[in-house]
Amino acid sequence: MAQAQAKQSKKPQKKPISRPSLSQTVTLNTPCAQRVYNRVYAEVSRNLYSLGVVTHVLSEDDSTAEELNGIVKERFDALKEKLDDEIKRLETVRDDAGVTAIPSYTEPQSVEHDVTTPMTFHFIRLLQTLDKIVTLLDSLWLTEEIDVKQKLRMEYMWQKRLLKFSNQLRELNNRARKASKNKGASNEDAETSPAEGKEKPEAKTEEKPAESESVQEPQKVAAAG
Repeated sequence: MAQAQAKQSKKPQKKPISRPSLSQTVTLNTPCAQRVYNRVYAEVSRNLYSLGVVTHVLSEDDSTAEELNGIVKERFDALKEKLDDEIKRLETVRDDAGVTAIPSYTEPQSVEHDVTTPMTFHFIRLLQTLDKIVTLLDSLWLTEEIDVKQKLRMEYMWQKRLLKFSNQLRELNNRARKASKNKGASNEDAETSPAEGKEKPEAKTEEKPAESESVQEPQKVAAAG
């Protein structure tokens, strides 16, 4: 028991990798945006770093990494477009109703985070856009242009879309890890099996050349005679 513990204690610990990052502080006013940030930002940041950096390091070729990151970019762009379209729609409703008031919030949340990949910036922008959408909804609700049921339904819908997006990033990261493991296993098989196959033929060819020459040469001579 003591020996097993001693062996475990002798295992070298991995040294933390020095990674580049940028510190950024963002203020989110609405409970909806704050909720999404608190629930998924840390995981999203890890998954984006893994997809954007680790996948390239582990892959022997960049085809898998580029394919997955291409999917990530497409989904980012698609969600951003939907959020931007919703802002335009709500601004049109606000302007047509002549609403100019902008609500203030009693408990804004200033969040300081480390940006470790360019895509992390994009996710923060999505959160800020969500914050703006909910602010517009609050403005329309407080001026009685929409009722509370409409407001809550729209908030929930957009919150759900961002949470679903974070789940999609997790699934893509899992796919990337699985592909890397499979490639690693196949590479190990490719490295070990040829080596084993080469040892056996070499042993045979070292023993038989003298016999084959001594048997075949007389036959050739006899045939020639």
